[in-house]
Amino acid sequence: MREKIEEGAEKYDKVMIVGDFNARIGEEIGIREEEGANRKKRKSKDKVVNSEGRKLLKICDELGLKIWNGRAKNDKEGEITYVGGTEECLGSVIDLVITVDRGNEGEIDMKIVERIESDHLIVAIRQCKEDQENEDREEEKQTEEEGTKIEEKKNSYGKKKKNKNT
Repeated sequence: MREKIEEGAEKYDKVMIVGDFNARIGEEIGIREEEGANRKKRKSKDKVVNSEGRKLLKICDELGLKIWNGRAKNDKEGEITYVGGTEECLGSVIDLVITVDRGNEGEIDMKIVERIESDHLIVAIRQCKEDQENEDREEEKQTEEEGTKIEEKKNSYGKKKKNKNT
């Protein structure tokens, strides 16, 4: 795996690795990433770190990889991706989205989608472009402004009605 990642990182500007790693990493982000400025913490509904997870975290540190589960847009909580296993284990996060962290990868939009024919859930991902991120922020701002205007109208209407009754 290491050789393929290194090869891809040399050949391409942006590299994304997605799949079932059978590696449980809890909320760990890696030592190298902790040292970087302005890094987002990860959340995960799976708090366990296993031996495969420690190996993967080491590789991520050595190769400068960033794990998106638990910090991607629409997956801020680190949703469960695998629902099989023992009764004690209600699920785990082993289907991971990883990129080479060059600081130019932008935002990843990620959604976990249920399916009935497998114990692995679908990890739907989309690379957000800066324009899309700005567009999304503008939409959120516009929605907030509209909400404020509606509240103001409600309050104004309520005051008018109250004044009319008195």
